[in-house]
Amino acid sequence: MQRSAMSVKLPTGYIPKPKSSNRDPNEIIVDGDVAYIVVYNRTRHPRGFATVDTSDLSILSKYRWCIQGRPGHDYIHAHIEGKPTTMQHLLLPKKQGFWVDHKNHNRHDNRKSNLRYLTPSDQMWNKKKLYPG
Repeated sequence: MQRSAMSVKLPTGYIPKPKSSNRDPNEIIVDGDVAYIVVYNRTRHPRGFATVDTSDLSILSKYRWCIQGRPGHDYIHAHIEGKPTTMQHLLLPKKQGFWVDHKNHNRHDNRKSNLRYLTPSDQMWNKKKLYPG
């Protein structure tokens, strides 16, 4: 498995396999109230996991989720009605004048308890410092 861009608690010893086709659905691992959706890169290799609430699986399982970008600067997205849509915006729709923020700064943790609306100025105060100095 390629290096994951995040660390999550998963069932012991589980190693996802590459998808044979881009049309294959994402693997989903359910652990109580939390589910992990295996996300893939362009070459169909597992890149990591999205953490979601099991109550959202009925919405999320309809789409094929992937990840692009370098670790720490990437979002999980799917093409919905021909447009790239991030998982966070599907779960917490865009609202004019606000940004969707991940409270714990983990862009792959899309549990509703971790998502919130912030104004752009609040978001700037909340931003993690990317480079020391």
